[in-house]
Amino acid sequence: MWILDRMEDGKAVLLDEENNSLLVPIDQLCQNCKEGDVVEKNLENIWTPNPEQTAKERQKSENLLKLLYKKI
Repeated sequence: MWILDRMEDGKAVLLDEENNSLLVPIDQLCQNCKEGDVVEKNLENIWTPNPEQTAKERQKSENLLKLLYKKI
């Protein structure tokens, strides 16, 4: 699983679960990709968002933040 971390200098930076990074030319991203999206490569070698997985990952992040705020 890869997450679109950021876009800079014509490149997209993707991160996996272990924080490994992958630099991808922006023209290999689907136009509707945005930072924070879980992305996957399709048969045409274009990285496209996976809305279901993105929603799950965002929910996990929100739950972790809630736990952190409870401990503060």
